[in-house]
Amino acid sequence: MPDQQFAEVQQIYLPSLQSSIMYYLSLARKKSIHVELDIPHPIESSIINTIDFLRLLSILLNNAIEATEHAEKPAIKFRLVNSPHALEMHITNSSASESKLQTSQLIQKGQSSKKGHQGRGLHIFHKITHKYKNVHYTIQNETEKFTVSITIDK
Repeated sequence: MPDQQFAEVQQIYLPSLQSSIMYYLSLARKKSIHVELDIPHPIESSIINTIDFLRLLSILLNNAIEATEHAEKPAIKFRLVNSPHALEMHITNSSASESKLQTSQLIQKGQSSKKGHQGRGLHIFHKITHKYKNVHYTIQNETEKFTVSITIDK
């Protein structure tokens, strides 16, 4: 892991979250995917249940890595921002142009951009986020770029 990424991850004071992010950074590096990581302020709490937060993070980073593998220029931007009012997570990844589905389709059970609609991650992501009144997300599915932003109000 490059020194800059290591320094960014050190801003996280939750060992399980820190470990999960380091795992996905390592996985992306093994697959020659460029990752731009930005954690400008210390993260001391996930606000929601830590296991639910880790599941959300894992679904998004796993999907980003899988989608990016087939992109012309494999890259992921991951930003985790702790502000006085919210914890925000933004993940943008490059993707292959032929994998575009409507956002509403992606969160439905049994729908996926994967062959044979094998993926269930975004449906589970949707279910977890709807357990909390203080969690909001947006999904932007553009040609060759996919972005998910989550805001967890404090």
